[in-house]
Amino acid sequence: MGSEHPTILLDVPDITGDLVRALASRGGARIARRRPGEDLRSAVRRSGAQVVVVDSETDEVPLEYRELLRERAALKVVAVAMQGRSAVVSWLHPEITRIADVSAERLLAEVGGER
Repeated sequence: MGSEHPTILLDVPDITGDLVRALASRGGARIARRRPGEDLRSAVRRSGAQVVVVDSETDEVPLEYRELLRERAALKVVAVAMQGRSAVVSWLHPEITRIADVSAERLLAEVGGER
């Protein structure tokens, strides 16, 4: 991933953000937020994010983020499904990992590349 402590751009509701903040505090990651009215590409550039955590209503990474993955091959996008406790970690290699029972430890392992 290029950095021992990644920058994570949050583009999720506060309740999902709480889980990610717990993850970041354990892994030494820096948290950035998408500013109101800011487009996704600008937010990623401004923050220097290596990881973007997004809200998803399905187990699929939303189209806006898949397009960004095509442009930034090293970027990781974590789509957190709001129904249940599932998450999808996807980045352009292509590789998708389904996490059946998401926890801060499991997300840290996926985002940090510790598989």
